[in-house]
Amino acid sequence: MRINTRAFLDIFLEKLKFKFGFKKNTPSHIILKTNDFLSKKDYLILKETAEKFKKKCHGGNIEANNTKNFVYSKYKKGKIDEIEKNDPILKFAYSKKLLEIIHKNFRIENPQPHRASYWWIPAVKLNTKREMSQLWHIDPEGVKVVKVFLYFHDVSDSCMQIIPTLRRSSLCSLISRHAIDGYGVYPDLKQRKIIDKHQENIESFNLKEGTFLIADTSHLHRGGYSFKENRLSCYVSYKPNR
Repeated sequence: MRINTRAFLDIFLEKLKFKFGFKKNTPSHIILKTNDFLSKKDYLILKETAEKFKKKCHGGNIEANNTKNFVYSKYKKGKIDEIEKNDPILKFAYSKKLLEIIHKNFRIENPQPHRASYWWIPAVKLNTKREMSQLWHIDPEGVKVVKVFLYFHDVSDSCMQIIPTLRRSSLCSLISRHAIDGYGVYPDLKQRKIIDKHQENIESFNLKEGTFLIADTSHLHRGGYSFKENRLSCYVSYKPNR
């Protein structure tokens, strides 16, 4: 097993700060409107690009994601350096105002775009079993990651659920693959018992078209599950530039 020093130190320092009361509170998420940092013109260009991608999905020209068969992604891995240079999502990702918002609210030093893509998620039948990121989890990067989601239509069937009171350090011991190897967290039986005590803290989001959900995904969360409507969105994830 390789040792992910950064992941280990992040969990160790967070546990230490909580123990001695030095931890400054940062939000699990914030919600913004389009005009908070994106012009109407830029929004419509992004939406048009997303609609073209959705049309290709309908035409059978785009296959579902290899690891998440419930989601269609324009860029399979979403790596920033693999995105087409003329794609408007890059302008969105490097928006100076957006970077300032992430730095100020989530205390990420010098946030840098990490991944980005457009997502088309068809609705599923009621009571369809959840899988992968539709289940409760914490992202695998081993550090605080902030994701920005932009929705191109109203979302009446919660686009995401998050538990603000549960972070990676709340669920993972220092001697674990989550800390040592930077693994993501898909809760085991012991962790699920902890989660059961936080059910009243679950927050769900039903959002209007053009709304941004900015979430710290080192909190326990789940998403990508809808049985009321198809879902078209784009996202950008940010990590600290170390």
